[in-house]
Amino acid sequence: MEGEGAANITWSQASHRLSPSSANMLGIMCYVAPVSVPEALFDAMLKDDLPPELSFCSHELLLSETMEELERLKLIEQDKSKSLLSLRPLVRDRFRLLTSEADNQRFFDNATYLLYETFPHAGVKTGQLYERWAECKEYLQHVLSLRDQYFRLMTKEEPLLPSLGFCRLLKSLTGYLIESGSYQEAEHTIEVTKAAFETLGEEDQDQELYSDLCGLSGLASAHRGLFTAARPWLEQAHQMRAEARPLDKRELSWAEVNLANLKGSAGNYQASLDWQTKAFRTHQAYNGNALSALRPQTVFCQNMGRCKYFVGAHAEAHIWCQMAINMLAGSENWAMVAYTYFVRGNVNRAERNLEEAQADFLRAQQVWLKGGQMPNHHFIGACLYKIGCVALDAGDVELSIRNLERSLEMATLHQHVLQGDYARVLYKLSVALSSCGFDDGEAEQRMKEAEAIARRCLGLADDAAFVNEERTYDGLVYILWR
Repeated sequence: MEGEGAANITWSQASHRLSPSSANMLGIMCYVAPVSVPEALFDAMLKDDLPPELSFCSHELLLSETMEELERLKLIEQDKSKSLLSLRPLVRDRFRLLTSEADNQRFFDNATYLLYETFPHAGVKTGQLYERWAECKEYLQHVLSLRDQYFRLMTKEEPLLPSLGFCRLLKSLTGYLIESGSYQEAEHTIEVTKAAFETLGEEDQDQELYSDLCGLSGLASAHRGLFTAARPWLEQAHQMRAEARPLDKRELSWAEVNLANLKGSAGNYQASLDWQTKAFRTHQAYNGNALSALRPQTVFCQNMGRCKYFVGAHAEAHIWCQMAINMLAGSENWAMVAYTYFVRGNVNRAERNLEEAQADFLRAQQVWLKGGQMPNHHFIGACLYKIGCVALDAGDVELSIRNLERSLEMATLHQHVLQGDYARVLYKLSVALSSCGFDDGEAEQRMKEAEAIARRCLGLADDAAFVNEERTYDGLVYILWR
C-alpha cells in the first residue's frame, strides 16, 4: 500500500532532510486531528506576535513551499480544492519516536498558539459563541485532539507543560461544548483545564479565568438538571467576580444571570426575577451613558420575559419578549431568537392562545435548525415536546403523539445525560396515549418509567409522596427549555 510504503521511509534520514519550517509544520500536525486540517490554521499573515519559528506562517510563498515539501515526501496529503491537509497513516507515531522532549513541547506550544488564534472565543458583549458555531465545528476535532494528547501525557514521566493560552483555549472549547449540548465532553474538558491551570506558575494563574471555569462547571451541571451540584460553582464564580478589583461589571452581570437562571431552574421564580433584575441593572451601570444603556441587550430582555412568565406576569412577559424580537430583527444570533420564541410560546400557551403558541414553538424549532445545523440538539427535542403539549391542549391527540414520539426519539439519545428531559417526554407521551382511547399498556409503561426517573432525580423514596403532573417534570429540566 502507498501509505505503508511511505511509512517505511528511513525516518531518521527523512527527519534530517526536513527544513525547519517543514519540521515545525509536521510537528504541529501531529497534535491536531490527522484529517481535514484547514490550511487556514497555518495562515497567520496578520499576526504581530507570531513566534519566530512560526514565521513561515506569515509568508504565503514560504507556507506553500513548506506544504509542497511535506507532500513531496509523502508525509501529508493536500486537498487543494477544499484547502485541507491530512497526515499520512502512521506518520504521527513514527515522527514522534524521533522527536526530543524539548521538540515535542515546542510543537505542542506552537499548535496551542495557532489553535488559540483560530478557534472562536466568546463575544465580549454576549459571552456566547452561537453566531460562530460554523467556525467552532471546523476546528472542534483539532482542539479535542490537542486536549486529549495533553491529557494522555499528564501522568507520564515527561508530561507536556501547559500555558495560560492552552487553558484559555480549552475554556472557549468548553463554552462551545455546553452550547452544543455535549455536556460530558464539557465536563471532561473542565477537569483537564483545571488540572492544567494548577500547574501554571503563580504569575499565570489568572483568577478571571478560574472564575470562568467555575461558572462553566456550574452551567454544565445546571443544563443537565443537576441544580444542587451547580450551585456552589455558580456561587463561587459570582463571589470572585463581585470581589474582583477593579470590578468588571459586565462579567459580574453574566455571573448574576447564571445565578438567576439557576434560581429559576430550582423553582425559586421570584428569586430568579430578583437576580435577573439585578443583572440588568449591573449591566446598565457597566454601559454608563452609552446608547446601549438605553436599549438593554436582547439577552436581558429575553431573560426578563422568561422570569415574568414564571411569576405569572404574562402581560409584562409579552412586552419583554416583543422588545427582544424587535431588537433581534436581522441579527445573526439565531439562538437568542429561538429562545425568545420559546418563551413567548410558553406565555401564549399559559393564556390559552394555542394557535399562537404552536406557531411560536415551531418558529423556535425552525430558527434553531437553520442557525445551528444540529438537528439532534436537545433544544429541538424540547420544541417538539412543547408542540406536542399544545396539540394535546387543543385536543389534537394524533398531532400530539406524533410530535411527542419524535421528541422521545431525541430524548432517548441524551437520556443518560439529560434524565429530566427524558422523563418529561415519557410522562407527557403517556398522558397523550391514555387520552386516545386505545391502550395496549404502553401508556402505563411510559408513566412508570417516567415516575421512577423523576423520583431518582428528586431523591424520593418509592413510598414518598409524589405529585405526578406536568410541572413536576418541568422542574427537572433547565429553565431555558422548561
